[in-house]
Amino acid sequence: MKRIICLMLISLAIICAGCTTTAPTNPDLVGNWTGPMKGYIEGIGYKEYPAGLLTMMVTKQNDRFFSGILIEPLANKTIDIEEFSAVIHPDGKTFSMVEYNGGYNHGTIISNNEIELIYMNDAEPALLFIDTFQRVP
Repeated sequence: MKRIICLMLISLAIICAGCTTTAPTNPDLVGNWTGPMKGYIEGIGYKEYPAGLLTMMVTKQNDRFFSGILIEPLANKTIDIEEFSAVIHPDGKTFSMVEYNGGYNHGTIISNNEIELIYMNDAEPALLFIDTFQRVP
């Protein structure tokens, strides 16, 4: 009898423990973020991006969805502007992003002030970049 009561109490404790967990909150990403990028370009190889810092402007956020623009200074002193939209995964730490002119990012929210993006594009030439952003105060 003691054994049955003990098993029932353990089962109840396990069930109650599952009921007390809370879902992660979605961080507020609205604002400006900037940082360097480095990566790999098919046919060229590994590359540090010397043209300057990439800027991500998150202009809107609604719950887990956010959108904005990426501003990339190019080597010929022009600027490439890419619109994007993204969704934060249920864990509250990772997200997926699509750039409207092509390519995808997998992101990790490292802290309230740091984000890492891994950009992938299978166009020719294929591209793979790591962007590390810091929030601009």
